[in-house]
Amino acid sequence: MSDFLTGARLTTSYDFNDGNGRMDGWYFSPNTVHPMADGTVQLNGEGAWGSSSMSLREPLSSGQAVVIDFKASSGLMELFLDKGSFGASDYLRPLGIHIQADGRVTANIFEGASFLQPSFSGNLQRLDPARTYAMLMAVSPEGAVRMGIWDKDDPSLWLQYEASYPPLAGKNLTLAAGVHTGVMNVDNVDILSYTSLSPLPEAPTPIPVRQATPIPVQPTSVGPGVTATEQPKPVSGFALEGNQY
Repeated sequence: MSDFLTGARLTTSYDFNDGNGRMDGWYFSPNTVHPMADGTVQLNGEGAWGSSSMSLREPLSSGQAVVIDFKASSGLMELFLDKGSFGASDYLRPLGIHIQADGRVTANIFEGASFLQPSFSGNLQRLDPARTYAMLMAVSPEGAVRMGIWDKDDPSLWLQYEASYPPLAGKNLTLAAGVHTGVMNVDNVDILSYTSLSPLPEAPTPIPVRQATPIPVQPTSVGPGVTATEQPKPVSGFALEGNQY
């Protein structure tokens, strides 16, 4: 974690274990299974963006970071932070990924209606459906953004991305995950505070993704305007399970 953040401290953790109150605080679309016997939330794609999704009720503020553990089978999936209404001129999705059917990870970033595909650096070429990965997304108080993805069992395999979005300074963002086709299992989701973004390690292999085929994208987040499978309840008794900081 020190490769990405300095002074990281856990503030909230969701492990999705049955009976521990981890479902509170989330919106779920109908095509999700929660919790699974293994303590994960399963998103089952049915061929349409938004048909299987989850989003955090509490927005993330600048100066916070989130780490998500997940597995992804063959299919089209996404994880991201965003702000605003999808397609609006002021919509921002400063951090996000698409997971392609062949396991490649490509950028899923929007400014207004513009779909951007900047390059990632790192050496993680494709995701293995049998392995668990962690994804970090952080926004600094100044509007700098950072993303990292790594293999939980072999952190030497990783991707990273950073940029600056001054309009994000002091703004809140929504965390969401969605599946178009295939299956994603989401495990521990940890919310962190931190003192600063660490200098990034030198990337061993640049991985350009600008040439990736664009995916038709629709809004994934579910929220107050969508019927959720759970009603808001106070969240309490968070435990640190999984990632260590």
